Amino acid sequence: MGGLGHMGVKIAHALGAEVTVLSQSLRKKDDGLKLGADHYHATSDPKTFEELRGTFDLIVSTVSAPLDFNAYLSLLKTEGTLANVGAPEAPVSSTSSRCSAAARSSPAP
Repeated sequence: MGGLGHMGVKIAHALGAEVTVLSQSLRKKDDGLKLGADHYHATSDPKTFEELRGTFDLIVSTVSAPLDFNAYLSLLKTEGTLANVGAPEAPVSSTSSRCSAAARSSPAP
């Protein structure tokens, strides 16, 4: 949760959304909760992806580092959306069949 991520948390909270931060570690958990997050999970823990599978309507990724977007797509509900607003150096890729099979949206390849 960096500059863009912390602004996303503040704005979503101000708009009344239930906010969950997904971060690589729990190192910034206290900061995330102070900014308005309702929940905070470490993506370095494989249990996170199991426990949160199919729970999100919207995921806003503010990460500029490479991510396994397929793992994040699995966290979406049917008809959920993953919006990538980070600026990764390499092109973003995901398995489009994974999206169409569950009616999920993902970043354009």
